[in-house]
Amino acid sequence: MDKFKSWLKLLDTDSFSELLIEQLGWNQPIGDSFSIRFGEENFEISPVAGFKGIQVWVCNSLPNARIQREIDKEVSKISAERLLIFYDKDKQIWRWPMSRESTGKGIVRLVSHDHIKGQNTLSLLQRLNLIAIPLDENEPSLIEMLLRLRRAFDAEQVTKKFYKEFSTYQKRLVNQLSGLEQNADKEWYSSLLLNRIMFIYFMQWKGFMDGNQHYLTESLQKIKKLQGPNKFYGFFQDFLLPVFHKGLGTGTKITVPPEIAAIVGEIPYVNGGIFSEHELEANYDINIPDEAFEEIFIFFDNYQWHLDSRSTGNPN
Repeated sequence: MDKFKSWLKLLDTDSFSELLIEQLGWNQPIGDSFSIRFGEENFEISPVAGFKGIQVWVCNSLPNARIQREIDKEVSKISAERLLIFYDKDKQIWRWPMSRESTGKGIVRLVSHDHIKGQNTLSLLQRLNLIAIPLDENEPSLIEMLLRLRRAFDAEQVTKKFYKEFSTYQKRLVNQLSGLEQNADKEWYSSLLLNRIMFIYFMQWKGFMDGNQHYLTESLQKIKKLQGPNKFYGFFQDFLLPVFHKGLGTGTKITVPPEIAAIVGEIPYVNGGIFSEHELEANYDINIPDEAFEEIFIFFDNYQWHLDSRSTGNPN
C-alpha cells in the first residue's frame, strides 16, 4: 500500500508528529517537554500528538525495560491515556500501557511493538492503520479511540477474540462437510483444515503464495467463475487439495487442468506434515461447498496476519 510506504519513511526518520498528525489525522499535542533523571542519565520526554485526552510521548533514548516503566509512571501523572515511543538511531519501541483488569485498575503492563529502521514492519503499520482517522470519517469519541488503541496494541485481547470465533467456524464446518460419517472424524478434519488455512494466511501476507496477499480469497472467486452452469469445478477438491498435498505438502508438480494451474501460480514447498495427505483424505471422499470457504475467508480477512515483531516474547 502506498500510504504504508509513506508511513514507513516517516517512521525511519523519527518524524512522529508528521506521521500522527498529517497522516493519521491526530491533533497537535498539549503540554510541554520535561526531563527525568535516573542515576547518571537524563531522559528528555516530549509530546508529539494527541487526541481528546490521549497523548503520544517520545523519548529519544532506548533505556532498559525497568526504566521505561518508571518513565511511564511519570508520564501517567500528566497523561492518564497515553502512548510512549522510545527510539534511537536504529530502533523504535512503541509502548502502550494496559491494565490487567478490564476495569482499568490493577497492575499496568507495557505492551511493546518494535520497529527496526530500514525494515518493513508490517505489524506496526497495520496497528497504526487501526488508529488512523480518515478525512471522510466522523471524528471518533475518546471512548471509541481508546477501543481502537486497545484493539491495535493489545495482541492478547485480539487473540482471545480470534480463537473464540475460530471455534464457532469450526463447529459450523463440521455440519457443512460431507463424506465422513463419524462426528469425531468431522471434528478432527475441520480443525486440521482451518489450521491449514491459517498457515496459508500467514504465508500469503508475506507474499509467498504467488506474490498475492489475498491468494485464497481471490483464488476462490476465480474458481467460481470457471464453474459454469454445471459447477464443473469445486474449490475444495479441484484446487485446495492439490495445493495442500502436492505443492505445499510434497513440493511436487501439481497435476490439474491448465485453467486451474494458472490460478495456483507459484507456491512454496513447506517442509512439514501439516499439508501431507491425511488418512481421512486417503480413505474418504470428503467434500466442502464453496460457500463454507467464503464465510471462513471473510472471518480470516478481518484479522492482521503477521508474526510477533518483538525481539522477545516478554510483554514487558
